Amino acid sequence: MYCQIQPRRKVEKKPCDPLEDARAQLDLAVQASSVQAFQDAKELVNDSSLSESNLNKAFDLCPNPNTPLSIRETTTDAVQNFRRKLNQSTPLQTEDTMAAMQFGTNARTAVDAQLLQTE
Repeated sequence: MYCQIQPRRKVEKKPCDPLEDARAQLDLAVQASSVQAFQDAKELVNDSSLSESNLNKAFDLCPNPNTPLSIRETTTDAVQNFRRKLNQSTPLQTEDTMAAMQFGTNARTAVDAQLLQTE
């Protein structure tokens, strides 16, 4: 018996894919922080997909372009604070880790609010 290989289907990109990718990136960064894998968390949060300009583009591409400015600002501010905490020159203490994870969670929650509005 032979195995029949199906032709690869072209995956259709959806408008919110970049925002969903950013959300996944944030989720991984928060998870890495929670287990003190700070180098991994830094790499994830410093990825270009989480830059302010790319986050704004991702919001623009999502079907609800009338997103309240506060959701965008909350996201970009929280990502910047998350990045700043993880990139600080001194070793992270427990309080720093908790603050970093909270910033990441706040950003992820704001992205979730946008994604829920588009469903």
